[in-house]
Amino acid sequence: SSARVYGAAVKLLKKIEGRLEYERDRREFRFLILVSQAWERMMKAETEASPSHYKQASEYFENAEECSSNQRSRMLVLGHCQFCKALEIGMRIANVMNKAEYLAAKKHLENASNHYVRARFQEASEYAKGTELLLDAYWHINCAKKDNDPEEKARGYMLAEKALERSVLSFKKARHLEKTEQVGGILRR
Repeated sequence: SSARVYGAAVKLLKKIEGRLEYERDRREFRFLILVSQAWERMMKAETEASPSHYKQASEYFENAEECSSNQRSRMLVLGHCQFCKALEIGMRIANVMNKAEYLAAKKHLENASNHYVRARFQEASEYAKGTELLLDAYWHINCAKKDNDPEEKARGYMLAEKALERSVLSFKKARHLEKTEQVGGILRR
């Protein structure tokens, strides 16, 4: 439903943008349109489990950066852009991770967190950190599943457990109760 609301907002904002007289006003509306389009794609990506929607969202956020009117909004949309790039990779490699893609996703999440900090959005930074730690946990679990050495397998699961514990803490700091509970459930399993 939120994707539909963002879609409706985009239509309304475009209608208003077409009536604006000054370039500065049109630029600000263009920023709002691009951000709304990005959030619409993110919501669709979540409900449809579609990496291509995350890719489109990252592109909208990247384009919004060019229209942003100040450094804080620029850093925020660049953080969202990096976050979407990481989620796109993460969704594509959910069950079959290779190290290069795993490291690329981690780098995007680190970049997202750094952009959020620069934009003074500490909770968004914690959310990105929690997501990175969750990705680490999945990596360790996948590696442990493939390992035949019992000690290495146990070590992989212990690393996953530690990553999940830290992920829960980051999601709590980010005030995302639903994600905290979701990762807590993974940790219990």
